[in-house]
Amino acid sequence: MGATQVQPVDKLGAEARIRQGWDRPDFPLSDAQISALSDYLQTLNRWNRVHSLTAIEGLEDQVTRHILDAMAVWPEIVRRFGPDPDIRIADIGSGMGVPGIVWAVVMPQSRIDLVERSQKKSAFLRQVCGQLNFQGRVDILTKDVKQMALKEMSQSALAEPFGYDLITSRAFAAPSDFLDKTYAISNQHTQWAALIGRLDPEICEHTLIKMNNKKNYFLVDEVKKIEVPYLHEDRHLIWIRRSS
Repeated sequence: MGATQVQPVDKLGAEARIRQGWDRPDFPLSDAQISALSDYLQTLNRWNRVHSLTAIEGLEDQVTRHILDAMAVWPEIVRRFGPDPDIRIADIGSGMGVPGIVWAVVMPQSRIDLVERSQKKSAFLRQVCGQLNFQGRVDILTKDVKQMALKEMSQSALAEPFGYDLITSRAFAAPSDFLDKTYAISNQHTQWAALIGRLDPEICEHTLIKMNNKKNYFLVDEVKKIEVPYLHEDRHLIWIRRSS
């Protein structure tokens, strides 16, 4: 199968689209951040012509589905962790870097591990992180999350207490599988942010999720409908924590 042919992204056009779409004076973007997000899209499209990293074509859709979709969760993270959050984040199944790369741009105090088992996608993530000068606070872990253990986590994630502050995923797996596979890299204070589209009717606020192994238990803290500019589709954020 041939690579998806995506036209190069015009930097100024991407910047204008991001400015227009993210009209949140309470969460402003600097010129440098907008430029970085545009640079990310340019690099993504250069790689995509050879490596087929995304099937989403066209500037408007890419800004909406890659940039704004990830940024729509940013205010919710601040609500949970406070302004300019200094937290350790794991983006599981990061793919082409959404939401991890976008969050690294808008939350410069946070340290983020992009967990992606594909060598091809990991190489792309390293390229982007180098271009955006993320060295020292964004790491790429080329492995399956099932192979991860606390002793294998990056140095950015090994400060006390062990485990990540926030574990996230966008369409990585069903919520129960996502939790089961990431339990080993959590601690009692870890919060999970599962980013999904249409809401599973079995998942609601204060639902206790019993895992297959009968040992690990999780509580759904909140289910939040997320509004993404220009996107007329369901988007939900599920906040989850360990029950003990």
